[in-house]
Amino acid sequence: MHIMPEKLGRIFIFLVPFILLLGALFVSLVPDIYRISITPAGKTYALVHNNLTDYYYYLSLMRQGYEGNWLLTSRMTPENFQPVFAQTFFAILGHISRIGNISQVSIYFLSRVISAILLMLTVIYIIKSLFKSNRHIILASFLVFFSTGFWTVSEFYGKLSVNQFLTFWTRMDPILRTTYLPHHLVSTILGALSLIFLSQGLDKSDIKKIILAGVSGFLAELIYFASMINILGGVAIVFLAFLCKSIIRKQRETFGQIPLFLVYFGISALSFLYLLGLARTTFPWSSYANSGERFTFGFFVNEYIGALGPTFILSLLGIGSILKGKTWLPKMLLGWAIFPFVGLLVINRIYWRFADIYYLEAATYIPLGILSVYGWKVLEQRIFQKIKGSAVIFAIILLLYFIPPLVFSFQNEL
Repeated sequence: MHIMPEKLGRIFIFLVPFILLLGALFVSLVPDIYRISITPAGKTYALVHNNLTDYYYYLSLMRQGYEGNWLLTSRMTPENFQPVFAQTFFAILGHISRIGNISQVSIYFLSRVISAILLMLTVIYIIKSLFKSNRHIILASFLVFFSTGFWTVSEFYGKLSVNQFLTFWTRMDPILRTTYLPHHLVSTILGALSLIFLSQGLDKSDIKKIILAGVSGFLAELIYFASMINILGGVAIVFLAFLCKSIIRKQRETFGQIPLFLVYFGISALSFLYLLGLARTTFPWSSYANSGERFTFGFFVNEYIGALGPTFILSLLGIGSILKGKTWLPKMLLGWAIFPFVGLLVINRIYWRFADIYYLEAATYIPLGILSVYGWKVLEQRIFQKIKGSAVIFAIILLLYFIPPLVFSFQNEL
């Protein structure tokens, strides 16, 4: 069967986001592949990931699941603590390890890979639901998967060093964030799905979608609360803005959507209330109650903006278009991106015990990467359509700007 070149071109363009997905996945896994390759004969590499202490703590939780438990406790101290329903994600991985007769370190590694793929597929779904132009879909995919923060260059022991903001935290690293901690990734997936369902429910006043959104948010919070705190906080910002607008403009016909928001908040917040109660019991769960004292790095807003990079600027350019849109999803993504700023500038000044580490877990590279396309559209209307070739030049400059921090981050892991 002969396929026309035009059709082949369309198929290739359709596949580009998925090719970018595989590229981001491969680059993020190269450090692991490299460490496996240099393991001496007769030795076993334990696929250690991120923080060494945390890694073996996660494996200890998986071990309890492997032994058939669903309620977990801490085995990092000699004391015996009452097992509770918490960190169940790792219990599930442990059960899968036992049923599949696969080592726990292999299951942990596979969970990183699978959750990374599922998160990027979720991102592509959001992008394709917002943009119809192939170039915009490809651009958004590239920006989410490969965008970096702003950077500077300095000399370190006679060698040039590329300095990035806040990359001491793995999720702010443009390479390592792709295959990050599996429970953080799964929580982000469910949080993003909750925004999709919530937006669809609000667009069509569909209570079933709202309940589905609430359940997704509930599970996201239960698996890892920090990811969902940022998303839930973003929805709260959107809700308050919507409420103020409706009151000021006396749009009573929109008041019917308020109960839908409340249903979503009510279901999503249940797991947060459960975890909050758990933090008031015994160790290790009680250690979360004073996390603000132990996990506050004292970084500033300008450093956070530096870590976000060009996508922050592009998203700012597109705010007008985002707010004027008739659908809810772009506004939800904007709320997700804004909440860490509200946290740093307002919440932490009022309640300092709330650790700023949680804002580093917001994964705002996702909403900003997507929303950047709205800023790109503004540039298209004002500059690119008037100056021939300017879009290509700008895209090349953006690509070249991302390369040094990507390369440096990659080399840092080898």
